[in-house]
Amino acid sequence: LVVCDEAHVLKNANAGATKVLKAMATRRRIALTGTPMQNSLLEYYAMVDFVRPDFLGTPAEFANQYANPIAQGRARDATKGDVRLGRRRAHVLHKKLAGFVHRRDASLLQASLPPKREAVIHVRLGDLQRRMY
Repeated sequence: LVVCDEAHVLKNANAGATKVLKAMATRRRIALTGTPMQNSLLEYYAMVDFVRPDFLGTPAEFANQYANPIAQGRARDATKGDVRLGRRRAHVLHKKLAGFVHRRDASLLQASLPPKREAVIHVRLGDLQRRMY
């Protein structure tokens, strides 16, 4: 089992971390992230591809089938047809990933976590730290 926390770092298939993690021989992979789609659907594709390699095809196939129509449907100059196609492709993508992509927010943990408390503690520098400064 490989669990990748902060999985949004897998946004580039050519990045060293992505290559190393994808090369690990494992039967199960879990990707955790708090920011799955902040920048682009191609970054989202990279995380899904880590968990289920080739499930969404190649990056080019994914872009043609999902990312480009969805982005065009959200563009300021989108036609009604573009918007309709983009929404339809987003819906199809959501349904396709429903079996293994689970979206949760912080409210899921609220009941089981104690309230957050912060403390600031000032510590004097040691001799070595002082000399290094």
